[in-house]
Amino acid sequence: MKKIICFSILLVITMTVIVSGQDSKTSQSFPWSVSLSYSPKLGLNLFDSYTYYPYNSYLFSLDFIAEHRFTDKFSYSFGIDFNRNHENISQLLFDAPSEKSKSESYLIEFPLQINYYIISNAKNIDPYIKMSLRNSYLHYYNVGTLGGYPVTSKNSDYFLFYDLGFGSNFKINETLSIMIESSVVFGLIHNRNDFNYWDGLIGIRYTLKK
Repeated sequence: MKKIICFSILLVITMTVIVSGQDSKTSQSFPWSVSLSYSPKLGLNLFDSYTYYPYNSYLFSLDFIAEHRFTDKFSYSFGIDFNRNHENISQLLFDAPSEKSKSESYLIEFPLQINYYIISNAKNIDPYIKMSLRNSYLHYYNVGTLGGYPVTSKNSDYFLFYDLGFGSNFKINETLSIMIESSVVFGLIHNRNDFNYWDGLIGIRYTLKK
């Protein structure tokens, strides 16, 4: 698995170099676009290994992404992905004081993504393969009671994730599109490197006029 990830990272770097070497006139013929999306995340356990990660699912998630298409086949994108998870837990015990806790976690990601478009000059449906690296910053806060005593914990971490997946733009007109994506995300720098999650996305994409 590590060999696959290393090869994929090398492929991302190679694609970036190739794309950046394209003729500037060709690059200028493709416009920029911006998108606002909803992108829920769900923790997975693909390798059947134990991972202590109490904040592995985020149903509230917003992405703001800017994309530049170098050629009819390649583009790169970057932006910010804001995620929030909130949980209230109450457990009634017969022989001890009840336990209550409240937790909040905030995950802010800065993805750098390379897209390879499968169809040249697509009319209505524009599918692509995506790869990205995600610099991620997490803040976790928990307050509650344990055995009748107050308990508080805080944690802040930096992670680096890698994802591989696919997506497509469904064009409404020349400037507006509905975009969808689906990918599996792997932990490269993490409290356990085998942590991974599924990331979905649906949003509105606005293409700036040439």
